[in-house]
Amino acid sequence: MASGLEDADRPGRDRRHLISQFLVAGLVAVALAEPEDPVRHALNTDGISIYSLALPVVYLLTALRFFLGNILHLHEDERTENDGRGAECRWLLDFSFVLFECVILIFLGAVTSIYRNARSAADFFELLKLLLIVDVIWLMTVGALHKVGGPWRRERIPWTWAVLNLALLAAIVVLPLGFHYVDDATSARLWPLVVINLIVFGLDMRILAHHLDRGTRADTR
Repeated sequence: MASGLEDADRPGRDRRHLISQFLVAGLVAVALAEPEDPVRHALNTDGISIYSLALPVVYLLTALRFFLGNILHLHEDERTENDGRGAECRWLLDFSFVLFECVILIFLGAVTSIYRNARSAADFFELLKLLLIVDVIWLMTVGALHKVGGPWRRERIPWTWAVLNLALLAAIVVLPLGFHYVDDATSARLWPLVVINLIVFGLDMRILAHHLDRGTRADTR
């Protein structure tokens, strides 16, 4: 019976998967194009230095891990939910949060230089914190609805990503990383930001590799 329901839902699942891939990939492409102007200006002003490269590196790491994590989550949820019940509701919830995160990434890309931050009311760190908070809220919402049960029940919830983003959020809040003016952007504040995000990126890639390996084993059974 489950196999029959899965086959009946396959066209809808394929359409949802196609929409997710194309729209999210398109928005991320727009987001990755946003830093071009501020980064060019920073390179022309400071050359290749921590002042010109810190925020672009952090942005690239953030955009890559959110893009890969979101696409993987949308795909894995579709693949593991075989009965099709409530699949549209779960997908719409996930997709709405993913689109919101992509929009934040676009705005984040526009302030990837210390000079743009000096003229922006919402600086790089405020938008980065907003992005992390939205991701945590998303997963907490998924977990709360999972407890409700019924069509909202999931086979897996990626709590490890929530923990990782909470840890990064705490580091940004606690450590003196933020700045609002060019004079505050000292290398002592920028280096820890880059190192912390490199560590988080490495941990996130290990989590993604684990999920991809688990999905491959499940598909070959």
